[in-house]
Amino acid sequence: MSNTIRMSDNKIKAKDLVLTGKDFFESEDFVLRGVKANFRYDGGKKTDVIDSISYYCVDPLTFNSVTFKVNTTKPVIEQDTIDRATEAIYINVPINEAIIKIYKMEFGFMSVSVNIPRVKLLEN
Repeated sequence: MSNTIRMSDNKIKAKDLVLTGKDFFESEDFVLRGVKANFRYDGGKKTDVIDSISYYCVDPLTFNSVTFKVNTTKPVIEQDTIDRATEAIYINVPINEAIIKIYKMEFGFMSVSVNIPRVKLLEN
């Protein structure tokens, strides 16, 4: 199987276009605003099985928000710890290993998922 993206009539499938994080971010450190477990669905019904963890972040250089998804079952920090924090909590994200995929295109904008292999909680 080839990694070549097929084009026909100057069109490609959005799901075939994969970008890397280094195209979008200048830093690997992000301010963490929240964390959420993503549960698996079976036949349209939510199960108790955790598929992945989403980390809701802010880029401290641009103040843009971004959500990173890690295929793991345990977060590096719990939401209640984030809620109680009196200072910013930072995580390190391996941007060069990020896989960015388009899942929706609307009015000239693309919604993307940003999947990463891991995050690291940084000490203050």
